[in-house]
Amino acid sequence: MDQESLIRNGFTELHSSTLYSDTLSLAKSIGCVLDIPNLSLIQTLKPRLVRSTTTNTYSGNYGLNEFPLHTDLAHWYLPPRFFILRCIEPDPNVSTILMTKEKALQGLSSLTLRRAIFKPRRKFLNRQSLLRIVQNDVFRWDEKFIAPQNDEAQEVAEHIKKLRQSKDVVHYCFTTCGQALLIDNWKVLHGRSEVNGRSSPREIERVYLTEIKN
Repeated sequence: MDQESLIRNGFTELHSSTLYSDTLSLAKSIGCVLDIPNLSLIQTLKPRLVRSTTTNTYSGNYGLNEFPLHTDLAHWYLPPRFFILRCIEPDPNVSTILMTKEKALQGLSSLTLRRAIFKPRRKFLNRQSLLRIVQNDVFRWDEKFIAPQNDEAQEVAEHIKKLRQSKDVVHYCFTTCGQALLIDNWKVLHGRSEVNGRSSPREIERVYLTEIKN
């Protein structure tokens, strides 16, 4: 694992990932796996039609269309710090889209960011705390699961929605089985490109980590 790349870019390839027979073994070699109630340790991500899944997932909202830039579980007061994406079946025509916090927030004043308040669209652990997009070390965003509560928050939301076509977006494509990417969920927005046609063989496994080993 390239620690310098992770610190600099907020994500890094895991070049030794092909040495591991499964994603969980890889994750445990990198850091501490987060066990989330009612969620598998390893989640399988496949492009799906809207009607084939539930509305609390991105596929259930966007189907085969492009997934907007977001951070995972942004409605949590403290979202998971890291996650691994590991390719099980590649599709060279579909990419993961990435953008750093610094690039995403360019053009927004520090005053706007401090004043912007968001509310989760649903409760987590029976709580619904007001949230800031930058809260201590945590950067969060999800246009589907946190809602603007004031003018500053609406300004932030409109700003980030326009980033999809930015030249600062990185397109990362999984081209081989076992290829893996480690992402800092507090520093990087991610999404998925559109799936052309009605299906894709792409299959990615995801696992959340609370921390990584030095």
